[in-house]
Amino acid sequence: MKFNKIIFSAFVIVTLQACSPPDQTPPVNENSDKVAVLITGWGETLGYDREFRKQVRRSQTGAKKVHPFEACTEMYAGKWPFASQVGLLPFAIMHQLPILGAAFDSMGVYRLSEDGQEYVAIWDEAVRLKVTEIPDIEGLVIPVIESKLFAERSINGIDPRTGDNYLEGYFQIGIPSRERGKNPLAFPNGLGDAYEIGLAGSIADAAFMNEDLTPRVHPADEAMTATTISELKRLFGDEIAVEFGAYARTPGIHELEDDVALKLVKDGYTKLVLSRETTDNNNYANDFATKGFVYKALCDQGLADDVQIKQTRQVGRTPEYNAALLEVLRPHLDFLDKGSDVALIYTTYGLPFPGSKTSGPFAIAHPLAKEVYHENAYLNYQSFKRYAQAEFGSDYQLEFNHKGKTSDIRTDSYYAYAMFPSRFYGDKDDPLRFATIRQSIDQAKLDGRKNIVVLLSHWNYSNTDNMLAMRKLNHIPYNSREQVRRGEFSNQWCESADSFDVIPCHQEAAISLQFSEVFDKQAESFGQGYAQRIRGAVERFGMVPQGIDIVARASVTVSDGGSVSIDKGALKGASLDVAADPRPGWPESFEYDDYETFVDPADPFVGAWFDFEAYIAETSEIPDLEEGQRSVSPALVFGPYRTLVNKPARVSLPVDKTLLQEGRLLPVIFNHVTGGWDEVFDVAGGTLPVWDAQTGIYSFDTQVLGLMQVIQQ
Repeated sequence: MKFNKIIFSAFVIVTLQACSPPDQTPPVNENSDKVAVLITGWGETLGYDREFRKQVRRSQTGAKKVHPFEACTEMYAGKWPFASQVGLLPFAIMHQLPILGAAFDSMGVYRLSEDGQEYVAIWDEAVRLKVTEIPDIEGLVIPVIESKLFAERSINGIDPRTGDNYLEGYFQIGIPSRERGKNPLAFPNGLGDAYEIGLAGSIADAAFMNEDLTPRVHPADEAMTATTISELKRLFGDEIAVEFGAYARTPGIHELEDDVALKLVKDGYTKLVLSRETTDNNNYANDFATKGFVYKALCDQGLADDVQIKQTRQVGRTPEYNAALLEVLRPHLDFLDKGSDVALIYTTYGLPFPGSKTSGPFAIAHPLAKEVYHENAYLNYQSFKRYAQAEFGSDYQLEFNHKGKTSDIRTDSYYAYAMFPSRFYGDKDDPLRFATIRQSIDQAKLDGRKNIVVLLSHWNYSNTDNMLAMRKLNHIPYNSREQVRRGEFSNQWCESADSFDVIPCHQEAAISLQFSEVFDKQAESFGQGYAQRIRGAVERFGMVPQGIDIVARASVTVSDGGSVSIDKGALKGASLDVAADPRPGWPESFEYDDYETFVDPADPFVGAWFDFEAYIAETSEIPDLEEGQRSVSPALVFGPYRTLVNKPARVSLPVDKTLLQEGRLLPVIFNHVTGGWDEVFDVAGGTLPVWDAQTGIYSFDTQVLGLMQVIQQ
């Protein structure tokens, strides 16, 4: 009986505890007021990783829309039933359809097993064919190097420098047909022709570039990321978290960007900055390949509505980026005699334009006609052009334009795209089409230029693009194995006026050409500039670094622009005016058959890139000026930091007339890479600086915000 009482008492206690009301206090989210920064990039390693190369395809295709009312597909390109996450390649080629299946799959790429008894599919090694099962049909089995399906960017398996076959033992079984009717050489395997041939190309390309195929982080990429994170932590401390996520996963090295974003949100971060390392702001990179994948991952988990997202959409056009790019250019000018005439071919990635219709199985659904890329990339070039002229113009005759042309107009310049064949950049008879590197080289030769420098501006570290793809497309000599071992990725050679064949440079008719490296040696400078751009995105959440005292704020919208000013006190007269959208609906309303081509930087389509709260602030840290320079105005921060606009913004600062002496007034902006103050150069489409002697207000135009003042020198 006593034992039963004990059991009953224990039961009552447990029951009462179970029935007592739960603690109503929700768990504390220590990260809700903090900001998470997701740094994204290709994450291309040295060496070769098969999973990474397989996943690279997702940045061009992504998932397809399974049914017309599928949730979380709002950001997909194209219309049902041909909608997908990116749509950069024709739908029927990248996704299997009930009909037109042959466009997706007509053949397979295999390696022959060591015993010679089986063909093993390279995309999925579970797919195997016994040699004895293959029909004895002439032309059905060919060495894969004979395939006509390789991308024009790939070496197709044969090293043009040595003749080595990096795809020895690999075969294509089956041949796609473009003809109507039954294809007698079709031999589908369910894996997708484009995926398989792309993977074969990546195997060969990796062997071309790397002697050691062990996957490992590229040291320049690692240094850039480390510098970026270190600077952001210095600015914001523990109020931010910074992680890296790649567009394609490399096991044990990089995780997927969308997986990392999901982890951050599950850790309680509700303010998320998505940051691309790309130089040039474009919708493909930012809206589809980054935000689109992150949004889909969050939406699938029911978390998308809980997260605010801001984006850092490019690195170029800032003082820091221009300073780093000057150092990429410097050794190429040092190679030449002072006073030399030099044609400078500023080169960036390039996107196809205007694209094709966006619906149908063979359409390219990505809205290329709507791309903001072309305008932003060219304005970045114009910004650097001012820096290059100021830095080197007194020592060299820099030629940015075709002979007899002096304007900033794009079609007058040696500006070039690198990564697609010429036919992708407009109709061959269109005077506003975009030029390739080779076309700009040929134009410079036609103009009689004897020294030509191809300057690469876009790629943060050496990879397949600059070491292989653009060179193959544009007939640029490759670096040797020995040069790569020494860490040399630039090149110098000579050509005649009427051929791209290499000739001895001592010949009288030889034209000297140089092809630059990218930012491997400037990785820390690149990272410092990247951090300053990311800083501005963090500030858009209302968080500023210590020592920044905001004096005035005001809203700016894309449609109407906006102004912020200080109306009293010692800083009275300081202001920032952001222009309204100069061309509402451009290029967002463009279609593949109804568009305008960007050509004049003085007439941009875009003003501000997004709505934001502008501010003017004082700072506790004002770096020293150079000897011979005197500050005649307060040094103020205009922000969000390193915000970029395409239609020039107007900055005004009060000048203390009691400090004026002899010398010209000059607006300057602080450069975190050089640690000095750069002149705020004139902007295409802007107005010249004005000093109102009566009010003491000095006003000037800019496309980039930051720490500014007026000096006299």
